[in-house]
Amino acid sequence: MPLIEDPQHRRFLSRLWITGAVLYGLVRVALVWQFLGGYGVNPHRFALVELASSVGYGWASAKVAGAVTDRNWLAIGRFAPFAMAAYLAPDLCVFATIGHVPGGVLAGLATIFCATAAFGTMALVRQVREVRRAAEAPLEPTLV
Repeated sequence: MPLIEDPQHRRFLSRLWITGAVLYGLVRVALVWQFLGGYGVNPHRFALVELASSVGYGWASAKVAGAVTDRNWLAIGRFAPFAMAAYLAPDLCVFATIGHVPGGVLAGLATIFCATAAFGTMALVRQVREVRRAAEAPLEPTLV
């Protein structure tokens, strides 16, 4: 049984998540424009990749979150690769096009990339574990 049974509420949450992902993408575009444009990163190309990926990431990760809450492991396997690809695309665009940068800047980019990937993975693993624990927990009797 889905935790969020109302399809309209689920669609609303998905749209809210996609909107948040796009807004986060806009912040990333502004940061790349400001700080990496002088190092060979084409800000226009990055903006296109980032915003397209933000929509794709928001959609696919919302599907993954819904599949986790529904315990639909097949759907997780179907949508997780799309979410990961959309998440990685803008960062790979930066690493592929960046020219010579000071070592500290490159180390900072790599640290941010690894940290956000690690936090995202940990959050997904934690959510899966919580859903599994809830599924294994005995039902408590209710008083009528």
